[in-house]
Amino acid sequence: MNILRSVFVLASLPTLAHCADKQAAFTHALQVALDQGDTAAVAKLADLTHAPASLRFLLLDSARECGSVAACTVSLAPIDAARQSQIAEAAAKGGMTAPAVVGTVVVEMKRTDGTGSDTMRLPYGEYGGAYKLATLHYTPEQLAAQRARTNEQLVEELFERGIYDMQSGEKRTDWAKAASRLPAGGGAPGAALVEQTRALAAAVDANDPDAAARAGDRFVAQVLADTRPNGEPVPLAERQALFATHALRFLRDVVVKEGWQLGNNAVLVIEAKDGIGWTVRGPVVLNRMDDAWIRSSENTVEYPAQ
Repeated sequence: MNILRSVFVLASLPTLAHCADKQAAFTHALQVALDQGDTAAVAKLADLTHAPASLRFLLLDSARECGSVAACTVSLAPIDAARQSQIAEAAAKGGMTAPAVVGTVVVEMKRTDGTGSDTMRLPYGEYGGAYKLATLHYTPEQLAAQRARTNEQLVEELFERGIYDMQSGEKRTDWAKAASRLPAGGGAPGAALVEQTRALAAAVDANDPDAAARAGDRFVAQVLADTRPNGEPVPLAERQALFATHALRFLRDVVVKEGWQLGNNAVLVIEAKDGIGWTVRGPVVLNRMDDAWIRSSENTVEYPAQ
């Protein structure tokens, strides 16, 4: 080893040690947070700047599982080109931006009831001198583009793409001509959506999963059931933790701007807030099932409220 190379290696040692210390601190903090199912602590260990509610839910609900139904072990690994490519493709598909990534957090999950295991691989990066979990996110320019899209454009896209008709089993692309315009407030479908979301918001504010299960959303009622499929009761604290992560995606303060109906489907143009306070705007699709209106899909935009 020549003298210049020796000097370079020696000079690099403090930097490498500092990097290792930061990695160890990050791994330890994340392990503790997951062991406790502490979603607030996990959120602080992630860069969630301009990350929408759906991505926050995916991250924090996995953290919740680690503290309730699974035992999780955290380790760090390099990130390869294939994974980098997957992240970039997911960002492009969602109209978002991929984060700058320095490695992968590997979370080995083993269900405490012995029914299975899984592995999560989460990217992490360096933010403000500390390592944090990295997520897809919108840039300010992408958020501006979201805001600029009109409800008319969003409805036109939805109608052209087609809406699944349960009776025929096919997508109908003739909504622009065949659908009937609903009265102010969206008629019966609009009233049902407003009442359902209002009841869910009240349940969220009261931290009451039983009230949420009664609010009229069948998916929510199933997710927040007080018994497991085997008949075993689900502890209230576990249901409340589950409720808190799902509530990130719930709509509140829904205003129906206009709507259309075609058979057992309705399209409502709404403006609302989600569980992180972002504005959600555009058309949502509801299906009528057994005299209940169930939200099934949407073509909405989302952005931080101004």
